[in-house]
Amino acid sequence: MLPVHRECTMRDAIADFGGRAEMWCDDQFAVLPKAVLCFITVGPGANDSHLPQPSSVTWKPKRLDYTPYDDEYSWLPTPVRETYDRSGPKAVRVRTHHLFIRTTEMTAFYYIGEAHLGSYGGPRGNKPGNREACFSLNEKVSPEIWLACGGYTGWKVEIDHEEQFAGDLSAMDKVLCQLRPDVYSHLCMTRYEEDSLTIHTNPQGLAWLMYLPQPDDSGLYVNNPSLGTELQNFRCGCGIDLDFPANQTLPHATAIKIARSLYESGQLPNDVNWTPEF
Repeated sequence: MLPVHRECTMRDAIADFGGRAEMWCDDQFAVLPKAVLCFITVGPGANDSHLPQPSSVTWKPKRLDYTPYDDEYSWLPTPVRETYDRSGPKAVRVRTHHLFIRTTEMTAFYYIGEAHLGSYGGPRGNKPGNREACFSLNEKVSPEIWLACGGYTGWKVEIDHEEQFAGDLSAMDKVLCQLRPDVYSHLCMTRYEEDSLTIHTNPQGLAWLMYLPQPDDSGLYVNNPSLGTELQNFRCGCGIDLDFPANQTLPHATAIKIARSLYESGQLPNDVNWTPEF
């Protein structure tokens, strides 16, 4: 078995997993008796396959007619996506997905390990870029592969769903100035370690915060009991209304200090009371 994060050619990868593969989707997937090998080339465009975070990969098709037999999923045929034998009374897993990744400038692939096909689909229509298959990795990619395949250094910050990157504290301060205290606004910041801080602000000068140590964590929330449980209204940049109790909020200026402290030190400030209870 190939070591995770090792470079290899497509031919060597298929040979390592037993050879005699059935190739699909213009040779992007190799189906073997016990594995589906996914050879993914990432790119910089919105319609390209990419690494949204170090523990996940989004694959996007280049066309929708890789096979005429799956009307809805001709862009991701059954042999590629199905890893269970469902012929008996109970489904039995017979294959696992294994991912290999490179950029358009690379000839060899990095083997990034076993993965789970968590979801696939997208809006109907005739644009391949609308469709995607999302894989979660058993082991996140190394920092070297993350950077080589389009990852970012430092923190990625979204203000009202617009991505920005803060390369230093001065740049972060400029980003934080966009989170105004007199309107509905929304910030989310994350980094290679995959922890994240989300802040929603409202016109009353309040901020609701959620910190996730890991993407699938239940989160930590502000515990500010002096403000009571009266609901406060917030609104996401996409227009969704959100109501949170006042005791989970802080003044806008305090929320800015928390975001700045997390950026600067990599840790939450210890003078704020946090609770795992939502």
